Amino acid sequence: MKWLAFEEPAQNGRSVERAAGRAAGFYPCLGARSRALCALVACAFGLLFAQERPGNFQLRLEPTAVLQANAPIPFRITVKDALGKPLIAAKVTLQIETPQHEQAKVFQAPAIDQGVYMAKPVFPSAGLWNVYVEARRNDEMTARTSEYNVRESLE
Repeated sequence: MKWLAFEEPAQNGRSVERAAGRAAGFYPCLGARSRALCALVACAFGLLFAQERPGNFQLRLEPTAVLQANAPIPFRITVKDALGKPLIAAKVTLQIETPQHEQAKVFQAPAIDQGVYMAKPVFPSAGLWNVYVEARRNDEMTARTSEYNVRESLE
């Protein structure tokens, strides 16, 4: 099995594998497998430290209709940055689930104005529900959880 497919001859007669290894700063005594393993470890190390940072965003969540089961309920989500300015171009999601962490569903919240997003979850039953909102922009993220009591459908 070959880990790296550098089999074409280079202009100076050496294999491209060795020429690429020297150009990349690897010692010529390292084989293709060792270089591949080093590259894999370097990528994993980079991903380990490329995690999200706290966003310090201000999240305000409000349902704009009576909470009831089996109907789309608009939730207006206002997101501001640390300076209190509307947060634009964020990815905002709203998740609902029971307090027992059952029946979880995620809803996208597209922007309807600068710093204002709207999600329309449908609660499948009456009772207590956790509503988890998450706002992300670049490598920053802020989240908030609120509990709501949803009543039976009005129909």
